[in-house]
Amino acid sequence: ELLEIIMEYCEDGDLLNYFKKKNKQFSPQEILRIFKQIVQAFIVMNVKGVFHRDLKPENILITKGMVIKVADFGCARSVN
Repeated sequence: ELLEIIMEYCEDGDLLNYFKKKNKQFSPQEILRIFKQIVQAFIVMNVKGVFHRDLKPENILITKGMVIKVADFGCARSVN
């Protein structure tokens, strides 16, 4: 069995630390942009039949361009 690990560096870290670092109020536009990307990720997971089961701010990573990446699929399950 072949095991592959694909890693990507997310410069801004996870969502929890990003909120702590920002140290300010977020605009509704910023919140909406983050939320829309999380929803889009869950739509893709649903289409692929994947159930994450461990969504929390620490498992949502952010790149410099404010691109959201859902991470840590260790508890994920495949569903029909």
